[in-house]
Amino acid sequence: MREWKLKQSIKGMRPLAVLPDWLIFYKNNSIYKAKHDNLLDPILICKLPISNPIQKLTKNFHLLKRIIRSYPSNAIIFNGELFISRRSEIWRCDINNGNITLDFKIPN
Repeated sequence: MREWKLKQSIKGMRPLAVLPDWLIFYKNNSIYKAKHDNLLDPILICKLPISNPIQKLTKNFHLLKRIIRSYPSNAIIFNGELFISRRSEIWRCDINNGNITLDFKIPN
């Protein structure tokens, strides 16, 4: 198992997954990847679609985002794809080309 320490941080960054050379994180409704030793130069992978009208109204208000939980809560990487859970949705994002699709929606 490889060990590493972060020497930098980015305000508002929410880590989602770790690869051998990359850190995958969420910030401002977008998914980024960055080298472990250079977090200040992230690469945009994709933007999460805003599916809820309330999310559109609250996209700039951090407290409201936390109340309605519009940010991703969990993520895993499987076969080169990042699966992200957000509220009742599971999104599939291809890490290499940035394609994102709704993989599953939990019925109410």
